[in-house]
Amino acid sequence: MKNQILLVIVIVITVVILIYSINIHRYLAIANKEKINQVWTKENQSEYANLLLAKGLDRAAAEEMEKYLNSHVSPSDKTKLAKVCYELGNIYMGLYEYEKALKYFYRSEMLNKNPSFKDDLNEKIVEALERLGMSSQAEYELESRTSINEQDIQKNKNIIARIGKKEITEQEINEAIDKLPSWMKNKMQSKKERIDFIKQYVANEVLYEKAKKLGIGKSYRIRKLIEDFKKHIIVQEFIKEQLKKKLHIDPSDVKLYYEANKDKYVQKEKAKIRYIAVPRDSKEKQYIERLENGEGESVWIHKGDAYIENIGEAKEVIEKLLKKNKEETLGPVNIKGNQYVFIIEDKKSRRVKSFEEVKDEVNYEYKLNKQKKIIDSIVKEALESKDVEIYDEDANDK
Repeated sequence: MKNQILLVIVIVITVVILIYSINIHRYLAIANKEKINQVWTKENQSEYANLLLAKGLDRAAAEEMEKYLNSHVSPSDKTKLAKVCYELGNIYMGLYEYEKALKYFYRSEMLNKNPSFKDDLNEKIVEALERLGMSSQAEYELESRTSINEQDIQKNKNIIARIGKKEITEQEINEAIDKLPSWMKNKMQSKKERIDFIKQYVANEVLYEKAKKLGIGKSYRIRKLIEDFKKHIIVQEFIKEQLKKKLHIDPSDVKLYYEANKDKYVQKEKAKIRYIAVPRDSKEKQYIERLENGEGESVWIHKGDAYIENIGEAKEVIEKLLKKNKEETLGPVNIKGNQYVFIIEDKKSRRVKSFEEVKDEVNYEYKLNKQKKIIDSIVKEALESKDVEIYDEDANDK
């Protein structure tokens, strides 16, 4: 009997110890988990995702943002969830992954029907659908999301054209003009040129919509052209970023460049001449007197020129004129069947231009040369990469 009681006591003690041990392990596990969570908080996760994004590691940033969304944002905090989904959608737009972008944009919209970023969200959804070639769906979304009430139009949003429900603003036109080369941009000062540009811009938009509906953008050739162009743009942007980092212009170096290349900045020998055409069988003396009295047409000629403005090719005559002194005359001379008399109004000898005269030109050329050297080094470094192999012998020789 005593033995049985002793056995029961031993079993009870064993069970108590086992339960205590399990609880201790559970407590330690919870404590460790809490300790880990204290080391890497939700703020850390959010900051880490934003850091990766700032460093240009968009895909890694998206992965960390998804972890933050799934693990650190409370399911009850719909406003916060909607904002994170919107940010994720923007990241995937930048990665050209439009389906994933739409997934998070629509989720954001479901979580918060009226966020502060609603207008931008609407635009991004339409843009993503268009990029996926879903024109009909994009058009439907545009119509359903855009108010056509004139009172809703922003006062500063000067509408200058409409294509269906799509509005083209003055700001949009100005941005398009800003992208033009300077010589084309200057033309837009004229009202007629600006109106012509707007008509062409609107026509392009209409034709683009028609082409999309015909599915032209879905062909392999067009998609290949777009990819090639995208590749070109990205490479150009990469080079631009590298130039920003590596291109530094020291004024003293510009001055040294001028001193080493003075022969490039020379004002050639030149003369200002005045001339009159002499009719055949006329007395040239009276025409020379008229020249001396200030009549005739004036132009500048330079050493090495072959043409006289409004006369034509006259290389030998130019050489003779440049040998004359101020106020001396020449003629009559026959040029292509016509006779002319000339007088030297002014004359300038060959001289090296001062640094101050050509400072802007020198600075531009020096910058251009330095840019070329940096770009050459970028290309050389790329070709010397261990992953690059070129099998054309001629290319390797170069």
